Amino acid sequence: MESVHTSKNMAHTNPVKLLEHCNISSPPGCLGNKILPLTFFDMFWLPPYPLVEALFFYDYSYSMHHFRSAIFPNLKHSLSLTLQYFYPLAGHLVWPQNLSEPEFCYVDGDSVSLTLAESDGDFYHLSGNHARDVNQFHCLVPKLTLSSIVDPNFSIPLLALQVTVFPNSGICIGVTASHVALDARTLVHFMKSWATISRSGVVSLSPVSLPFLDRNVINDQKELKTIYLNEIKKIRGTIEQKSSKVSNNPMVPSDMVQATFVMNQNDVEQLRQWILAIRKKDENQTSITTSHLSTYTIICAHTWVCSIKSRSIDGPAAKSEDTEIFLIAMDCRIRDRLDPPVPETYFGNCLTGCVATVKRSDLLGEHGISIASEAITKAIKKRLDDGVLKGADYLMSEMSAAVAKEPFAVAGSPKYRIYDTDFGWGRPKKYESLRVGGRLISLYDCKDGEGSVEVGVAFPKFQMDSFSSLFYKFQANVS
Repeated sequence: MESVHTSKNMAHTNPVKLLEHCNISSPPGCLGNKILPLTFFDMFWLPPYPLVEALFFYDYSYSMHHFRSAIFPNLKHSLSLTLQYFYPLAGHLVWPQNLSEPEFCYVDGDSVSLTLAESDGDFYHLSGNHARDVNQFHCLVPKLTLSSIVDPNFSIPLLALQVTVFPNSGICIGVTASHVALDARTLVHFMKSWATISRSGVVSLSPVSLPFLDRNVINDQKELKTIYLNEIKKIRGTIEQKSSKVSNNPMVPSDMVQATFVMNQNDVEQLRQWILAIRKKDENQTSITTSHLSTYTIICAHTWVCSIKSRSIDGPAAKSEDTEIFLIAMDCRIRDRLDPPVPETYFGNCLTGCVATVKRSDLLGEHGISIASEAITKAIKKRLDDGVLKGADYLMSEMSAAVAKEPFAVAGSPKYRIYDTDFGWGRPKKYESLRVGGRLISLYDCKDGEGSVEVGVAFPKFQMDSFSSLFYKFQANVS
């Protein structure tokens, strides 16, 4: 039975027609019932924290009929095969009143919601890099309604998927996941695994590609899980609205637009030399060699400064002496950051963070990018030198305090190679990370490769215009 659904936020821009809804389970009888405990890394992301929402756009020059008859059955079958390895995503996060802590619960037969939709919207507009109305994306990601952690019937699904076909133009795979179940690396791992099975027709993943599900690898000598749980229970016991619900796809301001800016290796090198030239002139700044100025640091610093400056041009007045905060997420799987080391294929969350702080007046000044890059470099170096879990006893409260001050933050990594997610129709035309609103920046690799990086931001239209003019201004300054 077909029904027509028009997103509230897109009633006049891009309606989608829902053609099919199905629940995809792993092959019958291959798993049984399973319980997977949360780690202290997962505790940070208990609802009502934001969901992970992402869009994978692919060129596809065939009809809706062709896709539905020749492609969609294979997508469903390959998803079923993939879920036998990533089974927690088909389960639920539960926290019954008689349990001291939440857990992931998979019951044989649990499934992931998969929706097939058709759109008559402009595929090439939506999958571009230029500024687009953020509300235009909401009908392309499936809904995942979450119970509040104070709900006595607390039980939430962890993943929903939607495939939207733009006939004779393209395909969009929309993903909505609960952050408590995964971080960006795990999401990319899942999507690449699904794509591999779909593209190759294999019925199993290679041993090196299997998700690592053993939670014992996370060494919790400091009993951080207990510390974080006690903080969460305080929240759980003090919230009065026990029937409150949290869902995705909220209405955002009508003037909010999202855009992607590409920086190639030459751009980064120009910025590096510009920063080093500034530091050479400024005797008050710490001398830093070229090797210490990583591509990641340079792009973060430049984007941070451009964001502050673009907001200050026409935005509300702010005190120049106020402090701006930049949060950096650090993946603890790599470079033996934990003892014992955690495999890159570890399933779940494995992130910590560090904080860079700079006076707004310094960021707005002539040497703002140099000051920002030094602050970010020092924050990362200190976290790595001290150990990624030093001070973790207070990390949840400190991060909560930082978030309350509306910091800028960066998510994702160019090292995830997200454009290798090929279902058999070629590499994605565009990857779009949603929730890149206001002060959240995304960094991912670029389809064109060659070391280029995609920087995703979302601002009100007037600010985006200013940001865009500032972002590439360095090219004129160093030419």
